[in-house]
Amino acid sequence: MADANTRPQFALPALAGTRVVIKTYVGHKPDDKKMDMYFDGWPNSSAVLASAPGIVHESFWPGGIEIRHFIPGTRTLGNWFTTYMHMDQVARIGTVCEQGTWIGRAGTVGTGVKHLHHEQLRTSSGNADTSDMQYPLFIEQGAGASPLHLVPGGPGLSFVSQNGRQGTGTISPKTPNAPLGWVLPRGHYYGLISGPNESHGGFYASERPYIKAIQERLQALGFAPKTAGWADGIFEQPTKDAVASWQRKLYSRFTTRYGEVWSDDWRRLFG
Repeated sequence: MADANTRPQFALPALAGTRVVIKTYVGHKPDDKKMDMYFDGWPNSSAVLASAPGIVHESFWPGGIEIRHFIPGTRTLGNWFTTYMHMDQVARIGTVCEQGTWIGRAGTVGTGVKHLHHEQLRTSSGNADTSDMQYPLFIEQGAGASPLHLVPGGPGLSFVSQNGRQGTGTISPKTPNAPLGWVLPRGHYYGLISGPNESHGGFYASERPYIKAIQERLQALGFAPKTAGWADGIFEQPTKDAVASWQRKLYSRFTTRYGEVWSDDWRRLFG
């Protein structure tokens, strides 16, 4: 039975089909556990995904977040953590992640080369640090596989991500650029950027890919202007009007809050 120290089945933090080269260098400290990942593949080689279910509980420079993961098979937080760094878009603190949830975009923040710095850690305290780092292990290697053995300064290890094949990281063929899954806390929704606090409208960069996906989907369905630049990732009155138009046309019996995208609206929009 799983307990707080049970290691989640971590997946590579990249979309299915993306080739990931994992490297380290002398002086990485510890150079056999810290990973630098370089993505190469379609459809979005910059997307960073959560390796396992959990909650974003910390953000830090440069371009980093830390996720505390659930005990496998539960929604109780355990003792395993992952970190993701150098991203130029990041999920906000409090985001609840499933395996394959979009949590950021690989970038060059604090580094001259676009890549993702990634770590797996275990600690019984509320925060993990370098001394808690573990040898990396991903389910792409197969059940019961040994941890990765990284050679500092070597050519690295190459894998093709299977993340989407776990059933959580796939992208609808109708919306090839859609983010993955519903990530907002209970009682929150995508709505006007002007607020209230529960309304996520693109004030934070991590919200914009989701809003842009909503806008592009509404364009594809004929409820929004198909003009260049309309889908800008910012939820203002034109987006609210388009959402309301879609709801009144197709789903009026399911909502009284026209112009807002809640979790059930999200499922209908991308289902």
